[in-house]
Amino acid sequence: AWLVWVNQLPEGVVRSRPELCFQAGRAYSDTGDPKTSEIHLQNAERALAVAPDQSRFAILPGNIALTRAYNAQVQGNLMDAVKFAELALQLIPEDDIYHRAQAVITLEFTHWASGDLDSSLYAIRAWMADMHKVGNPIFVIASAFAEADLLVALGRLHEAIRAYQQALQLAAEHGAEAQQITAHHHLGLALIYHELGDSESTAVHLQTAADLGKHTTLVDWLHRWKLAQARFKESAGEWDAALELLDEAKRNHVKNPVPITRPVEALKTRIYLKQERLDKAQEWAQEWAQEWGNSTTNEVSYLTEFDLLTLARVRLAEGSFAGVDELLERLRILAEAQKRLGSVLEILLTEVLAHQAQGHAPQALA
Repeated sequence: AWLVWVNQLPEGVVRSRPELCFQAGRAYSDTGDPKTSEIHLQNAERALAVAPDQSRFAILPGNIALTRAYNAQVQGNLMDAVKFAELALQLIPEDDIYHRAQAVITLEFTHWASGDLDSSLYAIRAWMADMHKVGNPIFVIASAFAEADLLVALGRLHEAIRAYQQALQLAAEHGAEAQQITAHHHLGLALIYHELGDSESTAVHLQTAADLGKHTTLVDWLHRWKLAQARFKESAGEWDAALELLDEAKRNHVKNPVPITRPVEALKTRIYLKQERLDKAQEWAQEWAQEWGNSTTNEVSYLTEFDLLTLARVRLAEGSFAGVDELLERLRILAEAQKRLGSVLEILLTEVLAHQAQGHAPQALA
């Protein structure tokens, strides 16, 4: 809504005001449009350079660097994300706790993409503590679902439940505005309880999430909601419905710093395998291999882990076993080194399937 208003102003009016240019750049960043954001950030720098009283805009250079770090992170450019976050820390005054905390969390979020989830968890908790200090409970509550996402990936489901519950308690203490942003929390709880086989708790939290989701303003709500619905449909064996929901999730994705560790196309490929549509699964595998090179021998990473596990399943369905065991071992070694229990479990399950497909029953049982 704010961007609609700003875009009705004459271009010269916006370009002559450093702060207004910056706010437009920040808004486009928040809507997942880093390229348009950068245009406005450059306009802010040009307007600042000719401003008669630059002391009024002392915080602006640091905020511009901070927004560029965010944009780089959204685009997967971790080197630039680190560079601009460090620059922001140099430019932002020591007593500006809020913006310095933003710079630190942006810097530390680069660990998430590399698979160092313990470091990211430490950083998100430090950020939440800083938001407590500056009296911003909304940010503490909103950040809890990132904390829970990390805990789930680390295989610590009951800790994730506690993180959600603490955030919901805090939201209850701060009224309707705070509770409106908890749709993610209830959805996260529904998914965890579904994983744990607690259908009653799943249903309760899923309905609450659906009700709150109608009013939430968080930009990634529809994407998360559709992904969750697809997961429930897949569990119920309603595979065509799950595929449609995954396509809707992809259409509703808004770029943000949280790394995509389970790409939609890989999720769809796993459903194709359940449907015994090997030709569709092979199409994905071929496209992925063209993009990433020799897919069973190239370097493994956290961001490619789910794709590589999906690729392994395609190869098993084909009866093509060459390189699969070695690939799975390399993935498991990395996940164990980074203490990502959630990943370790999934890799072990894939190793079971690999041994089973090759007729190695004792290894599969082990």
